[in-house]
Amino acid sequence: MTRFLKHGMAAVLAVMLAACMPPSGIPYSTSFENIDKMKKVAAGAVKLRIGDFILSKDATVSLQCRLAGKLDVSPGTTIPDFVKEAVQKEFAAAGLYDHAATNAVSMNIHSIDLKSFTNASWSISVHISSNSYAGYPITINHPFQDTFDGFKACSLAASSFGSAVRQLIGAMIDHPDFAKLIGVSEQ
Repeated sequence: MTRFLKHGMAAVLAVMLAACMPPSGIPYSTSFENIDKMKKVAAGAVKLRIGDFILSKDATVSLQCRLAGKLDVSPGTTIPDFVKEAVQKEFAAAGLYDHAATNAVSMNIHSIDLKSFTNASWSISVHISSNSYAGYPITINHPFQDTFDGFKACSLAASSFGSAVRQLIGAMIDHPDFAKLIGVSEQ
């Protein structure tokens, strides 16, 4: 009986600990809307490569989700590399990416802030630039469904990070200076 009790308690403890593990994000998938907008703006543009995507020296990154701990929103990579890969996928899908191009798009990430209680959202602030243009700042606020259930709230937060990055890329494309950023000359 004692052996059964020990094994049972160990199993219950393992399940409880596993249930408290912070959830992970999901891989990035491209946005047809972003790709379409990019193609329209970039008609006749030369191809670009993706430069450095870094956290600024004084960057603030808040990934704490309630009591679940720090979320892993970029499974297997860093957040700057996750965003860089997302931008590269969007440029490649729009036919604008060439790893050997001279014009490179770069990004400094200034802040990433998760709010997981009421009015749940991701706030991301960056500065995007290229060899052909000094660039511009972008700040987005990406709301997502909130809930009182802590585990579900953190799962929603982790799975919505890719959507927040998609919104960030959309804001980059929608900016009036996007054509300058990618080296499209005004006619």
